[in-house]
Order: sequence, then structure tokens, then C-alpha cells
Amino acid sequence: MRLRTLVVDDEPLARAKVARMLAAHPDIDLVGEATSGEEAMAAIARLCPDLLYLDVQMPPPDGIAVLRAVQETWLPCTIFTTAFAEHAVQAFELQAIDYLLKPFSELRFNQSLERARARLARSPAGRDERLAALLQRPE
Repeated sequence: MRLRTLVVDDEPLARAKVARMLAAHPDIDLVGEATSGEEAMAAIARLCPDLLYLDVQMPPPDGIAVLRAVQETWLPCTIFTTAFAEHAVQAFELQAIDYLLKPFSELRFNQSLERARARLARSPAGRDERLAALLQRPE
């Protein structure tokens, strides 16, 4: 299964690091990048990614608010990438699959990606149901 992936971070170097690490995985399709919460919400709605790498602290809304805003329409399998440990509980309350503290190693990154793959492999029907619901939604 190919994973449509979106990377959201206001720091160009952080986005580039995640994109570089993802490039090593042939089952990953990097479908977009966003630099703010507003861009992230628009990209999630437009791209319907399977997997989301999401920074917590960025131009409003922050990553936690982004997930709250999209959770009823399209909630990708989410891995937070942040330098701030204090948001972890909120992230997991919003069904985040993992929480990578910057700077993270390639080993730790790959472990989180394996968690996401396992979660998505267990529930591909859930993805299909969310997509069907989105397609039926009035514009």
C-alpha cells in the first residue's frame, strides 16, 4: 500500500529533514507540504493524506488546533514532530500515532513510520469509509 503523506512545519529545514527521511521509503508518496496551520487544514481537505507529519508550534492555528479542526472530516494517521514535550497528552487524545521530539534520529523516525504503517494496515477500510463520507458531503 502506498501512503499519501503530507508534511507540515513552519521551519524549512525541519520539513526538508522529514522529506529526506521519507524519500528512503518507496511506499511513501509525499503529496504536499505546508508551513502553517491554515495551509495544513486546506491541504488536508484537498489532498486527503493517509499520513501526516505535523509540527505543534507554528503560525496559527497550531498543530493541536489543526487536528481538532479536521477530525470530523478527514483525520490522517498523524505523527507529531516537535521540540516541545508538553503537548504529548493532547496529541494522543487526538489519536496521534506517535510524537517525535526534535531533534530525532533516523532510527526513531523509522520506528514511528512503522507504527503508522501497522495502524493503516489494520484499518484500510476505515480510510475508505472516511473517503466515501467526504465524497458524499455537500459542497
